[in-house]
Amino acid sequence: MACFRAAAALFTPVIEPVEIPYEDTTLPGYFYRVDDSGTPRPTLIMHNGFDGTAEELHFFGAMAAVERGDNVLAFDGPGMPGPRHHQGLVFRPDWENVITPVVDFAETLPEVDDSRIALVGLSMGGLLAPRAAAFEHRLAALIAVDGLYDLGQIAVRNVPGTREEAERLLRAASAPELDAAFEQAMNSDPIARWAINHGMYVMGVDTPVPSTPPTSTTPSPGASPSGSSAPPWCATPKRTSSSRASPSSSTTT
Repeated sequence: MACFRAAAALFTPVIEPVEIPYEDTTLPGYFYRVDDSGTPRPTLIMHNGFDGTAEELHFFGAMAAVERGDNVLAFDGPGMPGPRHHQGLVFRPDWENVITPVVDFAETLPEVDDSRIALVGLSMGGLLAPRAAAFEHRLAALIAVDGLYDLGQIAVRNVPGTREEAERLLRAASAPELDAAFEQAMNSDPIARWAINHGMYVMGVDTPVPSTPPTSTTPSPGASPSGSSAPPWCATPKRTSSSRASPSSSTTT
């Protein structure tokens, strides 16, 4: 981050580090201006996914957008590296309550055309962004780049032999020592527990600890896909005071 910020100061216009008000803290980000004229322009709000950073977005579309006449507000949300490491903020399923304060912040910037704000989510952000757009109606456009159509294909494509053989080997991998290793990881690390359950469910492999597949495309805030308590990688959601982000007053499309 120190290296990136040192470089950001050398751009023309300067890539400005920003702190976006969020609940009782702030979210780190960067504001890219097309120029220093102060002219309101279309603006992309961009965020990454499970382990991506706001700094990476410089190469994943931020500079390309600026070159084409769009401002960019790139940020790290709860659960993403900056807020997770520095503030202990974890992912939450009701992502509209993250995006609403970011849009609020964007609207305070004179260079932002309030009627032309788009949201871009990459990787796991490609799942979070549509959830937010269902409730935050000030967004004029949505771009979801989830990156993977079939995680199973990605997982086995480099395994020697055919896909069928790779899947057979994965399903046969139920030796007691392997189960014990998985159980130890799942009991000691909530991130590992989520990753193992998620990955093995996608592959169709039985998990050492039962994992119920999703039953609804619109999860209720604070609940896991199976309807139980929130999974270990999510915080219990706290509603913002803004009525714009309240699912009770909106309709999911």
